[in-house]
Amino acid sequence: MRRRVSVVRGSYVVYLPKEWAVEVGVDEVREVFVVRDGRLLLVFPVSESSVELVVRDRSVAEKAFLAAYIAGFDKVVVRGSGEVLEWVVSLARFYGAAVVERGPGHVVLKIVDSEVDLAVLVRRMFNVFINYMLDHLAYAEKPDVRLLEAVDDEVDKLRHVVERRCTKAPSRSCTQYVLIARYIERAADHLVEYAKLSPNGSVARELYEAASRVAEAQGDVGKIFRALAAVKSLSTRLQYSGSGEDLGLLHVVRVLDYLENVLEEFIDLSLLDAERVEL
Repeated sequence: MRRRVSVVRGSYVVYLPKEWAVEVGVDEVREVFVVRDGRLLLVFPVSESSVELVVRDRSVAEKAFLAAYIAGFDKVVVRGSGEVLEWVVSLARFYGAAVVERGPGHVVLKIVDSEVDLAVLVRRMFNVFINYMLDHLAYAEKPDVRLLEAVDDEVDKLRHVVERRCTKAPSRSCTQYVLIARYIERAADHLVEYAKLSPNGSVARELYEAASRVAEAQGDVGKIFRALAAVKSLSTRLQYSGSGEDLGLLHVVRVLDYLENVLEEFIDLSLLDAERVEL
């Protein structure tokens, strides 16, 4: 199906097929969600979905809310005791949800999504991971584990934001971005565990440099391969220099493994839109 592009007051306009608009319920008062996916532009109808959760303890409440968040629900009705509801409200606000109704034994939450590109979300994850976790681990006289755990929560949140975005507006690159978000989140988890084991400052600084190279490689095939070689080389050197009983080293190697996985997904992203990739 081909459409002619019109120019209206300096903006480009493409008319949507009427059959599609009728089928999905789009009209002049309903919004659509426009997503850029490389060279593609995807259009999704915006619709509000809701779910009701009945929870009895904090553990279940957290899992249930996160499941609803990732599944893309816009309104979440939670029923439970006062203490559990307060915990859910605190968690929901951390994820950007607002309380729109509160009553005896229930609370209604409204989730409003910010329109952020997946590539921007990944760069934000790397910024938090490198500048607020690795930097602290590498240069602080004594790492603050509680601080790192709090920052790790922010990395977890960004991973779930990526997952929610891909649930609501799936695109070709979602598989890669969901995996990248998971790999960064898992690397952050291992970094927290490493911080609990009297980490080696020089090793932490090498991790900082390696992660920085990985982040800078996003979208540049040449940098991706150079970063991949550097990460593999560092991992091999550290493994040969350490002991199999060194638990801290195992966490460091796992961080490098996940960074390597990120680079492999960067390669796949580069291939999605590349007409020709020169190696």
